[in-house]
Amino acid sequence: MRRLKIIRFFASRVLEIDNNRLVTTHHNITTVTPIRDIDELEAIVHEALQLPRMPVREAVDALRARGVDIFDGATA
Repeated sequence: MRRLKIIRFFASRVLEIDNNRLVTTHHNITTVTPIRDIDELEAIVHEALQLPRMPVREAVDALRARGVDIFDGATA
């Protein structure tokens, strides 16, 4: 595992976490929003993606243990 990828499909949109980016697709329009840190990432996953039990910090820690820091800019 070398990246964090979470995708959630809703009736009118798709939200995707791709490392440190939030990709939103709504009616064939895609926007990309950078995510600055783990607190912001966790809030987005819990609130926007509506996945409050997703172990976000543990996933980021597991990637760091493999030498992948999703917030360093090199893996985005």
